[in-house]
Amino acid sequence: MDKYNVAIIGAGVSGAAVARRLSAFELRIALVDREADVSFGTSKANSGIIHGGFHHKPSALKSRLEIQGAGMYPQLHRELGFPYRQCGIVVAAFTPEELTIAEHLYRQGVENGSLGIELCGAHRIRDLEPKLHEDVIGGLYAPAGGIIEPYRFVFSLVENARDNGVDLITDFEVASARPLNPGFSIESADGRNLQADYVINAAGLYADEISYLFDAEQFRIHPRRGEYHLLDRRTPACPDRIIFPVPTPHSKGMLVIPTVEGTVLIGPTADSIGDKEDVATTASRLEEVVRSARRLVPSVSPQDVIASFSGLRPDLDSGDFYIAESGTVPGLIHVAGIQSPGLTAAPAIGEYVKDILKAAGCRLTEKSAMSPAPQPVSRTRLKDDDELRRDWEADPDAGQVVCRCETVTKAEIVEAVRQGHKTLDGIKFSCRAGAGRCQGAFCQPKLLDIVARETDTPVTEVTKRGEGSWIVNQALPGTSTRPWESKAGAPVLLRTGAPDSADVLVVGGGAAGMAAAMEVGARGLSALVIDREEGPGGVLRQCIHNGFGIHEFGEELTGPEYAERYADDLSETNAVFLGDTTVLGITRKDGGFRLRTLSAGMGPREVRGRAVVLAMGSRERNRGSLQIPGMRPAGIFTAGAAQRLVNIDGYVPGSRVVIIGSGDIGLIMARRMKLIGADVRAVIEIQPVPSGINRNIVQCLDDFGIPLYLGHVVTNIHGTRRVTGVTVSPLENGVPRGDRSFHLECDTLLLSVGLIPENELSRETGVALDAQTRGPVVDSRLMTSIPGIFAAGNILHIHDLVDFVAEESRRAGQGAASWLQNEPEAPQVPVVAGSNVRYVTPGKIRLDGDNTMYLRSLIAKVGAVVEVRVNGDVWKTFRQHHVQPSEMISISIAGPDIAGQAAGTGPGAGEPSARIEVALV
Repeated sequence: MDKYNVAIIGAGVSGAAVARRLSAFELRIALVDREADVSFGTSKANSGIIHGGFHHKPSALKSRLEIQGAGMYPQLHRELGFPYRQCGIVVAAFTPEELTIAEHLYRQGVENGSLGIELCGAHRIRDLEPKLHEDVIGGLYAPAGGIIEPYRFVFSLVENARDNGVDLITDFEVASARPLNPGFSIESADGRNLQADYVINAAGLYADEISYLFDAEQFRIHPRRGEYHLLDRRTPACPDRIIFPVPTPHSKGMLVIPTVEGTVLIGPTADSIGDKEDVATTASRLEEVVRSARRLVPSVSPQDVIASFSGLRPDLDSGDFYIAESGTVPGLIHVAGIQSPGLTAAPAIGEYVKDILKAAGCRLTEKSAMSPAPQPVSRTRLKDDDELRRDWEADPDAGQVVCRCETVTKAEIVEAVRQGHKTLDGIKFSCRAGAGRCQGAFCQPKLLDIVARETDTPVTEVTKRGEGSWIVNQALPGTSTRPWESKAGAPVLLRTGAPDSADVLVVGGGAAGMAAAMEVGARGLSALVIDREEGPGGVLRQCIHNGFGIHEFGEELTGPEYAERYADDLSETNAVFLGDTTVLGITRKDGGFRLRTLSAGMGPREVRGRAVVLAMGSRERNRGSLQIPGMRPAGIFTAGAAQRLVNIDGYVPGSRVVIIGSGDIGLIMARRMKLIGADVRAVIEIQPVPSGINRNIVQCLDDFGIPLYLGHVVTNIHGTRRVTGVTVSPLENGVPRGDRSFHLECDTLLLSVGLIPENELSRETGVALDAQTRGPVVDSRLMTSIPGIFAAGNILHIHDLVDFVAEESRRAGQGAASWLQNEPEAPQVPVVAGSNVRYVTPGKIRLDGDNTMYLRSLIAKVGAVVEVRVNGDVWKTFRQHHVQPSEMISISIAGPDIAGQAAGTGPGAGEPSARIEVALV
């Protein structure tokens, strides 16, 4: 039995602040928490705001501690290095009545001591925040307000407290307590025991239950749920300051909040509920969050949502904080009801509790010296090349990017694990691996391996957030759950090397990149193919089923066979493959291009080229982009992520599976999961027709007796730690019929709901993107809006078959080579999408050769006709047996055949001025 002077129950922000403050004294301190990591309760799911001191009346304890705490953050930021920015707060008023309330808040803020607070008219407030709605007539500005990353703040407090002698004990759920003379004995649910002279009850939502265990005050914590959307950092809606609406008597309202990491939070709602574990999101409230946010900032778009979540706030009937020594149990100090502005007040709460503890008789002798604070976290994506090189020279793992969305390296992840964050959520909160737009779909398998290796545990014991939240539950025969003991690197099939220049730099080593490089080589030019993975092939490496290559090679191949065939052909050219390398940026310089790259083998370096082909592929839509309501348990994967886990890593993600989406990858994974012994309960498809090709419907579902529910949606996800089931509802006129819903039990949910072109690098480079395809705008040579940069494959638009990717990408390689070799530019005419066509690409066709055009239908129809119209008149038709939105249509147009009709007088003498339209009838 361990004996302590002080035991702090609860390692959220209040408990962490108290622990850090008390660590300055000669005390033996235990900080215990029921979760697997600190900050996993209320503290991880809040707005991350340092409030401005104007929302609460001066007589409230929370007002006094809010002002005091807010003033401590700049110094704490300097000491601890957590992400923090004092960006200021605006409160937006739309009506004279709201402006009157803002005036009341101003007077309240002045009385509270809010520094620099001011009332604003319409011009002033929109000058402070240009993203505000034009109807805002004035409001309030509190410059002292700011933003932090709340879990990173808690981590830094706890890290510094531990460095100064505090014992952190996780997975310690207090089950009983009894008085000693003096002090207390505290026992956990698993039988562990400790003694303490004084106990700080900072248990958040469970502070009332802890009080009951000590036979102390009988108060009641009421959970209030707040739901949020998280927007991608690329959103145009990111404001400069925190934006509040005018509050109501029950809530501060739903906000638009810039985060310190560049993303945007919108929300929260405020709903009183009865269940302290119910952190489910709801469809109606999430829709309300978007509506409310758009009222403040019109540019908010649900298309930018990358995650949705909710948090619970511990509300007391008094509405104020309850921080005091128990009146019935001396030595027990309550820190309860710490809801908004609890995060702001936390440093002051630490001071306040220290004073209460001293008054209660605890002897506080200051230490002669304190261990220094942890070093500030510097994100790889924000470092310059000199910083990157210093890091890489100290540790080559600092060059291996694991999380592509947030540019998080293996070194950063290993450091997070060594700091004690051994769950995927803990790592995400610590270093942001898995926190970006794909929400871990790409990096999760690598994270599993890193955590398993660093903790010397099987992969099957790695969890999302602690007990019961397993990620994979077994390995396929012949696969070790200790990958570092058995896994070899993927074979590299191409000639490799490290040249620092080539004629054409190809970003992406999948089918698109290899096909483009092959054409460049065929024209006598050099190509350097750069890819994040060890070897070429991209997603083909995990597609072990056959069906590839029918058009390209005239035979059916598996994905790896297809990749190897291309790699063999490419190896005959003068192309070089550079693997395990991430492209951080592209710049134009000296008439060419510079690619800023990072790799474990060579660290940061620059490679030069005269032209660039972008072939980065696509990512899957995840739960965030779908905005499916419900809980956020482990067991939710994109179909491609599950496919990689099974086919490359050999891990089984679950035993009872439901799949959302009948796209081909979803159908193929239904069959694959069935073949490895899983019970595939159903495939749920929102459309009235399947999204995949008929062959896969028959071979993957019908042949295995897997039900397909067309015109249905998953309306709720159940399970706190791991998925336990989903609610499925039929659609009627596009609306879910709740009265006809049914429940499917499962422990795994796979999402096969479409692909999004991976164009972040394109966007950062300044390439113009098409709103429909979400890929670059290109001409007939597949050249983008930036001369010398070409694009092909799934970053241009989503293809059905890899054979089409290869065909298109060869044209991109040809275009790059012809541009470099100064071949005369052919006359081109623009092409637009007409009736019933969602998009057509490329956006121009050439008049001196053959053109292949791809389009997607907006309708499903048997016996459709594609009409090519020139200046409004039908020029040619292409009959289609059947069209549907999920299947791409390909047509070929000979430029010379249309040249006569397209000829005219354009901007220059003799240039074509025709407008070509492609329609479906």
